[in-house]
Amino acid sequence: MFKVLLVDDEPLVREGLMIMVDWRKYGFIVSATASNGEDALEIIKLMNPHVVITDICMPVIDGIELIKEANQIPNLRSKFVILSGYDNFAYAKKAMYYNVNHYILKPIDPEEIGQILQLLRTQLQEEAGTQEASEQVISFITDRTLYRIRQGEKKESLFAKAKFLLSLSGQEYLRIVLLKIESFPQWTSHLDEITIKEKREELIRELQDLFYQQRSVVCLHIYEEGLDEYGLLLNDKFKDQNDLKKFFQVFREKIWKRCKVKVTLFVSDQGEGVAELEKLNKQVLEIRKYQFFNRIENVFFYEKVFEKYINYEFYRNDLNDLLQEIENDNAEKIELKVKVIFNKFYTKKASTYTIEAFITNLRAEIIKRVYELNGNTDEFGKKLLNYKIDMMQANFMEVTNVVTSFCIYGGGYLSGLKKEMSLDIIYEIEKYTKENYRENLQLQDLAGAFYMNSVYLGQLFKKKTGLFYSDYLHHVRIEEAKKLLQRTNMKITEVAQAVGYNNVEYFRNKFKNITNLTPSIYKEQNTL
Repeated sequence: MFKVLLVDDEPLVREGLMIMVDWRKYGFIVSATASNGEDALEIIKLMNPHVVITDICMPVIDGIELIKEANQIPNLRSKFVILSGYDNFAYAKKAMYYNVNHYILKPIDPEEIGQILQLLRTQLQEEAGTQEASEQVISFITDRTLYRIRQGEKKESLFAKAKFLLSLSGQEYLRIVLLKIESFPQWTSHLDEITIKEKREELIRELQDLFYQQRSVVCLHIYEEGLDEYGLLLNDKFKDQNDLKKFFQVFREKIWKRCKVKVTLFVSDQGEGVAELEKLNKQVLEIRKYQFFNRIENVFFYEKVFEKYINYEFYRNDLNDLLQEIENDNAEKIELKVKVIFNKFYTKKASTYTIEAFITNLRAEIIKRVYELNGNTDEFGKKLLNYKIDMMQANFMEVTNVVTSFCIYGGGYLSGLKKEMSLDIIYEIEKYTKENYRENLQLQDLAGAFYMNSVYLGQLFKKKTGLFYSDYLHHVRIEEAKKLLQRTNMKITEVAQAVGYNNVEYFRNKFKNITNLTPSIYKEQNTL
């Protein structure tokens, strides 16, 4: 959709234009309106709309002056259409000297506007050009190829494809940097979706330009990791950690100067070739959670964070058991489980580094659960940090007691969130459904398990989720089916059975009802 700014000092004219024209039919959307030229000029600077439709006679800055000043804005793409009464027609003709594409005489004729919009759309599409379309296709293919590698798909043909797309010889040292935009909601709260998208695209262009201006690091590809996160695939030859740190600190400062946005960087180790992208991706995702416990740092390096940590996978089952008791808010069992875990640490003479890594991961997992319940993770994270542990000064029992205390606090906090949001039962049902969607789940059985009336539970579930339980179960199954279709070579019948449908035709119908696509077409469009 192309963006339109409407400018007129008469509210009825602005509202009438928005109502009488089917903007979407012609490929446009009204992104903003203004009642005078001064406000309109600020909006143009902020949004750079594709089309500005403006009256001539307005207070503060009239339409002619608005167009003159707007034409001084660097990289302006806006097409101007002026509104004029018959009395102002001669005045309007002057505007044609200032890059005005069309004029419309009042009273406004919707058909005339429609014809003009069709002409403008054609012009805008032609200006976009086939080169951009080609680049978008290549970028999409590169995105999908690298995504498959980062997710663990190991095929020589896939590696060869990635090297070709990135123009690599195979001898390069690669690194992944995760870039997180801080205070993303505040950065975008006053903008519509299209403008947010364009600001993010502008940030990508600025990032690319920053890399073009120096030679020590080559940016091979930028991909979206989330609304407020980007992944940067880099080729560098840094061997000195100090040089690496200095580069990224300066890089971060330049982003602030050029884009007025603060970012945090999570930097992986180096990897030899595209085959190691899965490992590098896991590294940046792992160190990202350490930001919860260190709000001072703004650049995190995997080597620095983990150079002292010993693998504690041996304790993974104990960690999961403890987290379950925290979710249940069972203080007695929490205390018992913490003692069991720390007795194992004591018996095996675990190093302080192993214990510290375990505690850090435990805190991160609790915060993750707060996030899943829509809790305030910043507030909770700060309170959790009040339970301080000095591994060099505290004795073993003191550490055990502090861990027990913050686990009990975490359990109470999670329980409070569930009660406040009336999600305790619904949350458990959603969680159980996501873990057991392959089974023949019935609301009546779930109601019995939670000692509730099935009719009341159904009403509560619909109120909280917006879906009847049976529809929710189908949505969960279809989401899992989409993942399998994207990431595996399973047949449609195999996917259907894997997500709980014994009848493949029934699966196809449900899939199409939810996605508007058949499974086979979805697979074609979302796999390479």
